[in-house]
Amino acid sequence: MIRYLSAILFALLWLGGENVYAAQSNLVQTPHVQARLVADHDAISADGSIKIGLFLKLKPGWHSYWINPGAAGEPPHFDLKISGGSAKIGPINWPAPQRLKEGDLTAYAYNGDVLLSRKTVIKAQKDISIKAHAQWLVCATICVPEEGDFTLALPLFSQPLEAQKETVLFKQAEQKLPQPSPFRARLSSDGKLILEGEELSPQTISQAYFFPEESGFVNPDTLQNLRLSKGKLSLSLKADSSLKGPLGEKPIKGVLFLKDVQGQESYLNITTEKTLSSFKDAKTQKLGLILLFAFLGGIILNAMPCVFPILAMKILSLSHLKDAERRERQKSAFYYTLGVIISFAFLGAVLIILRALGASIGWGFQFQSPYFVAAMGWGLMLLALNLFGVFHIGLGRLGVRLGTIASHNQALEEQTNKTHQWQEMVTGFLAVFVATPCTAPFMGVAIAAALSHSAFIGVFIFVVMGLGLALPYILLANVPRAVNFLPRSGAWMEVFKQFLAFPLLATSLWLLWIGTVQVGPHFIVFMTTIAICLALAGWFYGLAQRNDAHGGKKNFSRFCYGGIVMALGASAAILVFTQGSVVPDGGLREKINATSSLPSGWETFSQKRLEELRNEGRPVLVDMTASWCITCLVNERVALKSPSVSKAFKDHNVVILVGDWTRRDTEITQYLNKYGRDGVPLYVYYEKRRLSAKGEAKEKSFGKILPQVLTPSSILAILNHPS
Repeated sequence: MIRYLSAILFALLWLGGENVYAAQSNLVQTPHVQARLVADHDAISADGSIKIGLFLKLKPGWHSYWINPGAAGEPPHFDLKISGGSAKIGPINWPAPQRLKEGDLTAYAYNGDVLLSRKTVIKAQKDISIKAHAQWLVCATICVPEEGDFTLALPLFSQPLEAQKETVLFKQAEQKLPQPSPFRARLSSDGKLILEGEELSPQTISQAYFFPEESGFVNPDTLQNLRLSKGKLSLSLKADSSLKGPLGEKPIKGVLFLKDVQGQESYLNITTEKTLSSFKDAKTQKLGLILLFAFLGGIILNAMPCVFPILAMKILSLSHLKDAERRERQKSAFYYTLGVIISFAFLGAVLIILRALGASIGWGFQFQSPYFVAAMGWGLMLLALNLFGVFHIGLGRLGVRLGTIASHNQALEEQTNKTHQWQEMVTGFLAVFVATPCTAPFMGVAIAAALSHSAFIGVFIFVVMGLGLALPYILLANVPRAVNFLPRSGAWMEVFKQFLAFPLLATSLWLLWIGTVQVGPHFIVFMTTIAICLALAGWFYGLAQRNDAHGGKKNFSRFCYGGIVMALGASAAILVFTQGSVVPDGGLREKINATSSLPSGWETFSQKRLEELRNEGRPVLVDMTASWCITCLVNERVALKSPSVSKAFKDHNVVILVGDWTRRDTEITQYLNKYGRDGVPLYVYYEKRRLSAKGEAKEKSFGKILPQVLTPSSILAILNHPS
């Protein structure tokens, strides 16, 4: 009853005009400015969110300043002290500024009325008293520093009560805030701010200007020359004289002003990509160090889970070479290495060319195509059938040579020896393409460097990486004592060869799952139907091989070859008629997310959400992953979701932001590039940040990059000893 009487009394006071409780504070009036502290609520609830702002009404001819005042000036600021409960005060929301010329100097300023708001979450225990001390600088022909003290009282009600007049004021201020940018932004070391997006062209944009959020980076007094081409905008910026080092060494935040050809103006928040990595610019590192990283990354790639199915077959192939002559071993290693190098050079060249054409892709990009995923699945299935003995294509020493222990296959072995060189090269091709879902330690640095150098050096770096992958095979072929560690060949190899078909079938099943995540459930029908047709073609091929090897009837072989043609024709027909349905249209991942949620403390990555959490001071772990990245999945199972790490995340109040790169995602690619990476996994940990009295983070940390292979102990060490 008392609550209702209080509500009626407050309403009467509120309607009466000036009162003790109101969404406006006392007025501070100077010859140049009228200033108030305002809120968007007349009353608050026990646990709620309100907006509190400093409202400045400037007289004509006078102006105040933005967060970065430009060549001269000081931005306004105000501290809030709230009694009657606990409060979490957010940063100041700065409306978009205007450019003002003051002689030869350029200022970033506000004319007329300006509202600087701060979102505040309050847990009230009683009526709230809000006190603020504000300082601001106003200028015309002269500049006058001013200040004021404000008091605002809000009662505690069971339900919050909006302030009608002030709510309109806050909504008008929100319309002046810069909006999130849809464009990719990067800053080169020669001072060019480059934005990429389909909407950018000379036919759509007439003017552009960049307001840097922090002073000391960009000289505000120099002209920003605008260049436009289809899909790209470029502004020439000049580094401030106080800046040590080139522009682009650190990401720069700011507001981009755009004016289209119809005269419509817009202001966009942008953060440039970190074009130089946190340790050094990739271009300035010594080439020898980069090549060493590439070589080491290739070696370590042999031990990554992506290549486990192929690694076992390579060991089996090497076992056969134990009894071979050294020259034969060297020849085998040479052609296998050649296949690896050609594959790495091909993938590197394609990646470099597509990146030069503006595509937002990285290492393992081919697995973002459902057609490539399906083709890899079919190829591995056919290789499994080959190991089972359904037919023989002699992959390296794995096909016919390992399947010819039985005497009836001797003729087929002699036939296959003629194409042994090609077979070893194909083994190298397969090893590289199966390995691409993984990024081994050192590879991230090497790939980033390859993409930042010239095309020739970039491809050469990929070639060195291939040499690292082939190194174990080269050593076993050229070091006599190394061969002694291999088991002797024998009848057991035929059984083991067939056993190796099962990991390949499991990998095909994994690829089926990846395609389903990318495209949707109909991918299962598409891939399995063609797989049946290809398996039928392989079976016919095996029948023809055995018939020819035993001198059977030619008509039977012709019948088998006809069956192959029909099966392959059916596969091609299915591929053509289902082409429109095998596209990444959202896939299963969105359907899963629509009906289920991530574990507690895990959220979907977005740059906006990351900035929100950082502004709140929360510790954040960014997990860049993909369904086709086996290293990512192993890290998630072994480390990120282990009981001890999950408990530590909860105890330290860590938010995990998951970026899924299974399908192409420009925002994730930009984030990877920001840290000098072109593939997943990438793990970045942002420590808990201390907040100032203004509610703004004191530290501007860039984030700590974690190892690409995680263990529970490595994560716990960073959480318990972050610095």
